Amino acid sequence: TTDRKTADMILEEHKPCMIVVNKWDQNEGVQTGEYVKYLEERMPTLRHAPICFTSALKGTRCWQTMDVALELYKQASTQISTPQLNKAVERAMNVKDTTVLLRLGEKESDALDTLVSAGIFKSRMEAANFLIAEGIKSQAELFSRIQSKLDEIERLRSELRETVAPEIPKT
Repeated sequence: TTDRKTADMILEEHKPCMIVVNKWDQNEGVQTGEYVKYLEERMPTLRHAPICFTSALKGTRCWQTMDVALELYKQASTQISTPQLNKAVERAMNVKDTTVLLRLGEKESDALDTLVSAGIFKSRMEAANFLIAEGIKSQAELFSRIQSKLDEIERLRSELRETVAPEIPKT
């Protein structure tokens, strides 16, 4: 199909891409997650591309779509020298921060947009990081119980290895 050919060409040419789904106000009950799965099946080579659900008629998420497009342009026009790239790779290998790519439902996406539009956070990433950190803090007791069970599992595994190791012939 034309969509797949275009997607393949974008990938082969290493061009930035975003998928804009317009007229989302007329979606007739389709959830964003369902439509994301449909797009991923239809154009698997563009799974990395951000997807923006908009309604030009109502003006819904149009500015956020422009923000994504401008960020993609900025990323695509950035030139990095080999020494800079080597230094960045070295830093990335030593950093303990983790980047997580995820797709949000419409309600969660709207919540992030609200925090950014209100000026509370500069970006959706900043807002998401804050909300995740707060969720972890509010569930500290749960995480403590989980960690305790994981420690117990590791202790049992270690004990099992020590018990079984003498009986396993070395090859």
